[in-house]
Amino acid sequence: MTEQPSVCNGIILNWPVGTVFETYPWTQHEYGAKSLGYNFCAVEKNGKTFRIRSHKCSGFAGEGEDACCTCRSAQTTKAHLMIEERAHVALPHTPYLFLTHQQLCELLRATNKQLNKYKLKVNTTQLSCCRISFIF
Repeated sequence: MTEQPSVCNGIILNWPVGTVFETYPWTQHEYGAKSLGYNFCAVEKNGKTFRIRSHKCSGFAGEGEDACCTCRSAQTTKAHLMIEERAHVALPHTPYLFLTHQQLCELLRATNKQLNKYKLKVNTTQLSCCRISFIF
């Protein structure tokens, strides 16, 4: 009797940056998913472990394996490694598409701080102008 080939379940990846929900750039899947070479299948409760499946998944794992070769190789693609590196530290002027939720929140806080500084400067200037016009 021949053994049935086992189904490929994709591979489990650990996300060392933090929880996937805060530190993974989800927008890349919306706009450039094909270039990443994989799709998400599941996220574990801890949020630091998730399962991916390659776009080229054969659907069947090798004997004694959980995943097919293409799914196993998806964890070392250049795109995945760049995502992980960028999640640790994004360079200034990195397009928003490549930023994580956490990085976007930090950027928003910094922008709001700068905006409040400019508002204060404008208010001070307006007050000075009013004082000058009152004198004349």
